[in-house]
Amino acid sequence: MVSRALVIALLLVAGCEPNLDQRTFAVTSPRVLAVRSDPAEAAPGATVTLSTLYVGPDGGASAGPFDWAFCDDRNPLANLGPVSPACAAATGSVFVELGTSPSQGGAMPAEACRDFGPDVPPAETGDPPGRPVDPDSTGGYYQPVRLVAGDQIAIGLVRITCDVPGATPDQLTALAASDHPNTNPQIDGVSDATLGTLVLAGSGTNKVSSSQRLELRATWASCDPSATSCTGSEGYALLDAQTHQVVHAREQMRVSWLATAGTFDSDRTGRGATDPTPYTDDGWTAPTAPGQAWIWVVLRDDRGGVGWRSYTFDVE
Repeated sequence: MVSRALVIALLLVAGCEPNLDQRTFAVTSPRVLAVRSDPAEAAPGATVTLSTLYVGPDGGASAGPFDWAFCDDRNPLANLGPVSPACAAATGSVFVELGTSPSQGGAMPAEACRDFGPDVPPAETGDPPGRPVDPDSTGGYYQPVRLVAGDQIAIGLVRITCDVPGATPDQLTALAASDHPNTNPQIDGVSDATLGTLVLAGSGTNKVSSSQRLELRATWASCDPSATSCTGSEGYALLDAQTHQVVHAREQMRVSWLATAGTFDSDRTGRGATDPTPYTDDGWTAPTAPGQAWIWVVLRDDRGGVGWRSYTFDVE
């Protein structure tokens, strides 16, 4: 039986808050931690490459099997969730199948801005024209992606480059000068005051004592708000839905901390849109029993971008 799990990226993009009383850092079974699109934002018809961080309790990224598809089912107005429930299925007529590779390329659906953006959808027989989709708080629209990974179904979102409805010519000019497609964020490094910069998985291991506490810091690029591309908290422009004015903003950054063993102080940390500090801190206490532990650090911006790093620890 396939379990229906929505990746954390989907919840953050939709503006939903997780249950803070539920600890989610522990990886005790195969699990999709993130779904990523390269580039992070694309126009209808453009090619994107989809990849996933799919891991297990024995560490490492699993090889699948995978099954990728775009979901073209519009979210019903009565549904409070961010995507149609039909997208959380293994098969169905709502899917545009893409392939089964761990890293899968495909063209964004030509009607993405009609189905999930500001373009007016066509009327069904005997019904009035459909209602365009409202943008999120960053002015964005998103194409759902369904991933079947092992016995899980995960849903990711690819930001769509669409027209800005209702903008005046002057506003379109201002947006063109200040806005740009989103760039995936990147973790430049994770460090500890004692160990220094941690060694990435695949390049070696990090040695710690049982029950040793690490003060971890995840860093990313410090971005000039006017830069056209940056792997940290980017500046961007949008047409504010309330004031109908062009406003400038900075991305919020959120980090999810996950591990196969030990405990974190916080499952999630980050920086708000008004805080340009290019790092966030968390504490991790190694397990009491000797052995190997894995840590994954997943960085997300609030415009749908994602990046991650993986680390292996030898607990002595």
